[in-house]
Amino acid sequence: NEFYTTPDGLHHYIEGRVAGATTADDGVLVYDGTVVLREGWAIPGTGVVVGDIFQTALAGNGDWISRGRDNSGTASTAPDWVVRNGVLMTKTDEPTTPALTERWGDTFYAVAANRVGDWVLVGTTDNADPAADNIVVLNGTTVVMREGDPVDLDG
Repeated sequence: NEFYTTPDGLHHYIEGRVAGATTADDGVLVYDGTVVLREGWAIPGTGVVVGDIFQTALAGNGDWISRGRDNSGTASTAPDWVVRNGVLMTKTDEPTTPALTERWGDTFYAVAANRVGDWVLVGTTDNADPAADNIVVLNGTTVVMREGDPVDLDG
């Protein structure tokens, strides 16, 4: 369904469906010719089993980052996860940053990465205030922005 390559053409990813597979294991992410994520398979080094892959981003240096949900429940209740270069970065119910007691909620909206190694995650948290429970976190350590924060529009 998707094919992206780095500007120099050295790295690429393909995200799609495996022909002939059952519906339980047909979603796949292939990076540089190797299957790195597939529905029904555990994320390497974890017990988290991929239920679906929602988004993948490829940085100019070849780093990749994906978000999806595991296969432990229905599409609306299964915990979400983020994997960067094959390593689980975070998932639902883990701390949003080391400095906060706030934990990730059930929905990750978007991920992005750049060629110098930075990555961001946008998602919900367990914050009791529904007007402040969506955040953007940089590198798993810094809340860049929170729902309800003021934005300077005039400079």
